Amino acid sequence: MTSSAKPLNAAATFIDSLNTAAVRMLANAVFGQPLLHMLSQQSGLERPLVAQALSFDDSAHKHPALFSLTDKHQQWLRQLDQEPRQLLEYLHNDKHIKLGIYHERLWQFFLLNNDDTQLLASNLTARNNGNDLGEFDLIYHHRDFGLVHLEIASKYYLACSQHTDNWKTWLGPGRTDRLDLKLNHSINKQMNLADHPRATEQLLSYLDNHVDNHLDNHLNKLSIKKPTAEKPLSKQLHIGGRLFYRRENPLSPSHSAHPEHLSEQHQTGHWLLLSEWQDLLSQHQVDYHLIDKPYWLDTAKGNQRRLANTETNQAASTHTATSTSTGTSTKMPEMIIYSIEALDIETAFCFIVPNDWLTRPSV
Repeated sequence: MTSSAKPLNAAATFIDSLNTAAVRMLANAVFGQPLLHMLSQQSGLERPLVAQALSFDDSAHKHPALFSLTDKHQQWLRQLDQEPRQLLEYLHNDKHIKLGIYHERLWQFFLLNNDDTQLLASNLTARNNGNDLGEFDLIYHHRDFGLVHLEIASKYYLACSQHTDNWKTWLGPGRTDRLDLKLNHSINKQMNLADHPRATEQLLSYLDNHVDNHLDNHLNKLSIKKPTAEKPLSKQLHIGGRLFYRRENPLSPSHSAHPEHLSEQHQTGHWLLLSEWQDLLSQHQVDYHLIDKPYWLDTAKGNQRRLANTETNQAASTHTATSTSTGTSTKMPEMIIYSIEALDIETAFCFIVPNDWLTRPSV
């Protein structure tokens, strides 16, 4: 928690300047503009050891981010960019790992290597009478805020109508996930897992057995203590990702409203039906490239480099062209980046979806 944090645009420019994709993705996950973040520190009278979190229906979800891109963090990221071996080994250098697990590992690495934090537990399951109550994504100690329960996610949603100010409008690419349901679950259940007495009991027992006995003297220097009424367990939520707005014609961007409480400078893209993508390709010279996971977590400039380094871009993307530009057998949406030099479109994130995507059953 130091000063000299970069403004949002400057932060994005700095993140784009990093050369190693994994380091960019780490910086974007932690310091990039999220869809939503929350931090609760005020404890409730009935549960004095646990912070009182806002509910999904509350009106004030905007809070300053707990971690900002300070000069100190920039220096650390530059050094990591020059020597990324430790990060790559921690990630197992596995490009086929599930996106959510890759995202979790990026956060774990940051919390383990940040001077202000110490990671204490990850994916800690709480149970009651043999039934799972839920899972604490991350438990860490912060030098200023004490013990913190952090819930994280990186989500990608497409607007299924022009009513983009409504959370229910936003669906996952497979139409099995809805943004309002995700937020409701994250804020009202996952973030409040410690409200359950059995979950709190198991968390404190874990800290007794692992923090007090098995961690080194560095923890003593941080003065890690159990939650108290004066300094309760803080609750933090950080949902990253990107929202893809509807554009029937990508050359005429719409000015869509965003849902209430959403970070105003969240990361965006747009989506096109397969037929609309085919029309675009028939009318213009388009350079494009399929974005595989985990590169969904990368930045526009980072993916642009991948596009620029693709040998004969169109030819190298034959598998993409086959499924999203000439065929009709596309079953699932695919994320791409594209550029159109003649129209000064430098880099655009886009989902290409099947022509029947809007009429498919959803949640």
